[in-house]
Amino acid sequence: MDAVIGHPFTFQVLFVNGLNVPIVVNTPTISVFTFSGTGVKQYEVNAQPMLSVVPAEVGRYTYTYTLPLTITGGEAIYAEMTGIDPVTFTLLRTEQELSAIFGGDEDGCGGGCCGLTARFVQGPQTYHGGGGGPISGGGPCGCP
Repeated sequence: MDAVIGHPFTFQVLFVNGLNVPIVVNTPTISVFTFSGTGVKQYEVNAQPMLSVVPAEVGRYTYTYTLPLTITGGEAIYAEMTGIDPVTFTLLRTEQELSAIFGGDEDGCGGGCCGLTARFVQGPQTYHGGGGGPISGGGPCGCP
């Protein structure tokens, strides 16, 4: 899954019991982290509380995190979400992996989608010499 650098991303989790039934857990938390080039775990967010989703849904929690501009495009970002089953006191854990991508002005394209080419097909014409075919233009920021 992709997340845009400099923009918010909402993590969500649905906790279920051993019978696959959604449950309200105790202390739902999230930790967001990356790994350095030498394999050292670096926390961006550490054990922060998650919020119940609105409108309420049993067992579903969210946390919104804005990817910092210091993240590199293509870098992997991990989120570990935990909660405690209130009946069995078992720690429930899930993890989600994101890939950081550029999507705004930070990529030098003014918020456009570089690499895309607009194509238009001109319809039938009623005037003399009409007609037409595909017309190619550059990307929204002058990219080829």
